[in-house]
Amino acid sequence: MHQAKDIIQRKLAQGWSNGGLAVLGLPDLRLVEALSTDLPSVENRQVDMLWRTDSGLLLHLEFQTSFRQDDLHRFLEYDALLFRRYQHPIRTVVLYASAESVADRVFAGSICYRVENIYLSKLDGDEALDIVMQDLRMGVWTPEDRTRLALALCMKRTRKNREEAFRIVISIMERLPQDERDFVTAAILGLSGRVLSDDERKRLEKELIRMSKMAEEIFEMGEQKGLQQGRLEVARNLLKEGMAPDKVASLTNLPVEEVRKLLN
Repeated sequence: MHQAKDIIQRKLAQGWSNGGLAVLGLPDLRLVEALSTDLPSVENRQVDMLWRTDSGLLLHLEFQTSFRQDDLHRFLEYDALLFRRYQHPIRTVVLYASAESVADRVFAGSICYRVENIYLSKLDGDEALDIVMQDLRMGVWTPEDRTRLALALCMKRTRKNREEAFRIVISIMERLPQDERDFVTAAILGLSGRVLSDDERKRLEKELIRMSKMAEEIFEMGEQKGLQQGRLEVARNLLKEGMAPDKVASLTNLPVEEVRKLLN
């Protein structure tokens, strides 16, 4: 779903172009451009998010719900390939939704590699929502408020339960101008939406589609991709049964050339 991911990355680059990442302890980063997340020479592998900052530094952002030691080795491989492509310094930040203290470096002889870990579960989500609501009451809206609202559902809760926090996030989004809704939508879809349950994701999808045209377009892309994958799977099965490619193409509404590629 590259096109949907591109939309999300571009919207986040716009929203974080004038700050906002200070909430995560990254006050000096301002994004200027979303970059391709495809990795050269590595088939079907992508980094989560990648941007160029105003200093020329590349910000490589990964979102993890848990930790495995192999993740660091994977990120090292990613950054080596990204540096080879772009020839710019890379700052790799890993957002952890549940882990609270994990390894952040790899020492392998001549290779000394380090990432910056940010533990969302240590940030106070209730306080973040309180600050956002207070700012709105005062007629203020800051880049940091965008980030607080977008990631509040990933942060710890000390007073509000998850359902209350969910309702507050939606109610605040309803009060925002369309451009701000689109940014928060992009951040939720690209990052914090991954920690939600299936039921919460379905509710969130319904609410975001109601409030954001961009969200509607992204979810439609996802549905279309699912339909396409379904057609390809049916085509593979029919080919295995010996059906001719032109007949398979007719039954699945796929181009004959695409069906023939499945034979290789």
